[in-house]
Formats: sequence, structure tokens, C-alpha cells
Amino acid sequence: MELAPALKLPMAGSHSDARCELHPLFQRYAFELDRSLIGEVSAEDRAVLVDEALFVVERIANERLLLGDSPDEAAAFALSEYGSSRQVSAIHIEGHYEANPPSSLLRRFGRANALSFGLFGCATLASLVLLQLKIFIPNGEPIRLLFSPAQARIFVPDPLPFPELTPLFILSAAFAIFAPVVFGWIVGQQVPVRAGAVVYRTQSPIILGTFVVGCTLLPIKDGLLFGVWQVVFWLPVGCLSAHLSSSSARRKRAHLSPGASDTTSRLRLP
Repeated sequence: MELAPALKLPMAGSHSDARCELHPLFQRYAFELDRSLIGEVSAEDRAVLVDEALFVVERIANERLLLGDSPDEAAAFALSEYGSSRQVSAIHIEGHYEANPPSSLLRRFGRANALSFGLFGCATLASLVLLQLKIFIPNGEPIRLLFSPAQARIFVPDPLPFPELTPLFILSAAFAIFAPVVFGWIVGQQVPVRAGAVVYRTQSPIILGTFVVGCTLLPIKDGLLFGVWQVVFWLPVGCLSAHLSSSSARRKRAHLSPGASDTTSRLRLP
């Protein structure tokens, strides 16, 4: 059996004179791959990447044709071996983002990791500073409630303590709640793919450091409680915020970018 010409696997049910047409699965794959790269890679680079992908899957499909597979089976096998368009585009976008870092440190650590670690590391440091001020400078002026202590006991029955409502406590609580949302969103705006995974990867050692600091503050348990708060709130909320922000930023960049590359513009999607 002869090898099919490059990028021209015969369509299912076609005659030998129809070998000039690209297989429908490959056409669909080319469009999906090109579309997922819009806004992240230039049109010229997208055309090169799509051409390379089509060349590889066509070669794999030709090998399957020699083994006796049908055109449909060969095309499906080739695409499953090469990987989905989403996976392939994520690899290319990540490599494009991490290419040519300005310093050896970023080259070793990664631009995305450095950004996320720096933001969440500074946020954790600020929270620990506020926590230490709250512990060692406990004489903040309390905020007066709109009801008397006797009336407050209706809502906070004995022996539960009254909530601490000093300005420092309110600042610490607000920062602990909004920090993962804000910094996760910033990471997602800058990191084009796998932003949630980046936040998860960089927050893990930071949280471990928080527990170490919390142990040094014992018998005061506020540091350890903050570490638990980071595990149950900062980690999932930061990852989710980064993922949503990255998806939103990619859609916006794709909307503002030119359309299909030269390669896919020459194809006719079935």
C-alpha cells in the first residue's frame, strides 16, 4: 500500500482520486487547535504549529494504514496518540509564556511560579505581621456596638466570649478574606494556562511555612488557626479565582486578536 501524501489522508468512503482532501477529523482538529491558540500566539506561529501537528498526525495515520486500518480508524488513532487540541495548545502556550525569561532565577523557577509565589508570599507575610500586631499590641480602641453588653448576650450567650471588634482585628479579618480572591485574580490575568495549578503549587510551601511560624507562637494558637484558614479557604479560593481570571483574560485576548491563521483559512471545515 502506498503512503498517502503529506496532510492528505483519504476521507472515509472516498475513491483514490479524492486523496487530495484532508480527512474531516484532521480538519476539525486543525480548526480547534488554531482557535485555542488565538490571542496567545501570533498568526505566523499558529500556522507553523498547526502545520507541524497535521504533519505528525498524518504520519501516524499512514503507519496505521499500512497495518490495515481504515482511514477513519487511522485518523482517530493518530489524534488519540498525539493528544487533544486542548492539551497540545496548553503545552505550546505555556512554553511561549515561559520562553526567554529576563533572569536565570526566573528561568530556573518559572515566570508563573515566581509571580504566584511572590504575590501569595507577600500576602501571607502581611497577614502574619497583622497577626503578630494583634497578639502583641492588644490595646486597640474597640469599636462601640449599637447595643449594650446585656443585649449582646442575647446573640452571644454565656460562656462564649464577645467578638473582638478592634480596628486591627477587622483589618486582619478583611485581608484574610479578600487576599486570595484579589491575588488569585491577578495571577490569572498574567498566566495564560493552568493558572489554578500554579497557585496550588506555590501556595503549598507557603502554607507549610505558616504552620512553622504558628508553632513558634504557641501557646497562642492564632498562627496555627491562620494556617488552617489558608488550607480551607485561601488554597481553594485562590485556585478558583486564578482559573476564572485566566479563562476570562484568554477570551478577551482571543476576541481582540485576528482570526484564523493561514493554514486553517485554506481548509474547508466539513
